[in-house]
Amino acid sequence: MTKLAPITAVIPTYNAARFVVQAVESVLAQTTVPSQVIVVDDGSSDGTADCLAPCRGCIQYIRQPNLGVSAARNRGLSEARNEIVAFLDADDVWHPQKIEIQAEVLRHRSDIGLLGARSFEWPAAEFPALSVQTPPQLEAITWRQLVTCSGFSTSTVVARRKALIDAGAFDPGMRRAEDRDLYIRVAKSSIVAKLDLPLTGARAGAETLSRQMATMRDGGERLLAKLRNDPDRPIGWLLWRKAASCLDYNCANTCEIAGHRVKALGYLLKSMAGYPWFLDRRAMGTSFGRPKRFLVLLSRLLRRMPPESPGRAGLEDGEADALDSSMRRRMVAV
Repeated sequence: MTKLAPITAVIPTYNAARFVVQAVESVLAQTTVPSQVIVVDDGSSDGTADCLAPCRGCIQYIRQPNLGVSAARNRGLSEARNEIVAFLDADDVWHPQKIEIQAEVLRHRSDIGLLGARSFEWPAAEFPALSVQTPPQLEAITWRQLVTCSGFSTSTVVARRKALIDAGAFDPGMRRAEDRDLYIRVAKSSIVAKLDLPLTGARAGAETLSRQMATMRDGGERLLAKLRNDPDRPIGWLLWRKAASCLDYNCANTCEIAGHRVKALGYLLKSMAGYPWFLDRRAMGTSFGRPKRFLVLLSRLLRRMPPESPGRAGLEDGEADALDSSMRRRMVAV
């Protein structure tokens, strides 16, 4: 008999018919299956409802006008019958042990309001093998750290419904950074933590890199403005500089993946000039991320190397490859 957990899974979807069934299947294939699975169709026009028809006996399907991913997640949150809520984007998948592991952590740690995890690249031939410690390795992420970057995507999150509601849920006026905006507000009153385990498979994204770049920058700037004007806890000038520098670094990463190396170099130099002090490994994805990225970019510009080929300026091939892989994974979590 399948073991059910008092957890609600919320899957927002918009024109993701080719992916959403696999997302639902990954929820239903959990070693501990959420007792409520809500799919919020945010006005899709690609036959999503028909694709999900065979799953209707196992899910709660809700259709609404196209209001955006934040409104779709909030709708699912409002329909949740359980105290624990887990989110999954329609183009991502869960590792089969995800809910079992995270639910156990929350059961023993009542002080944690929101728990994330690492992501892995998807599609893949198989799910990554997990080496689960007892207790699992947890990293508490402070309010200040969340201001600069989240370090995990919404599809990895399991949270207490009360913590989300008390924080005001997702802001429909935010784009791209709406998840980090919520994490920051949750962190004001409860612990936000991350499991050092790859529990969510993430696709690179269907939108073009130029659009990713535009929405990332717009969302990041809106979040920084919102934080500067927060009446409860406005960020100071130095922390604002650090957060803006991280945003420029992420824009540089996106530009390089798109092959726009000169533009990437410009954003990277802007990042280093805006905050020349050391940025920690969690914010960069690697130690000394900006100097390493600068050397790789400069080498590729001078040698006109193709985007997929690693540079050798100060880096061995394997290290440059690892840096590129880290850069792509970070794009999912920003």
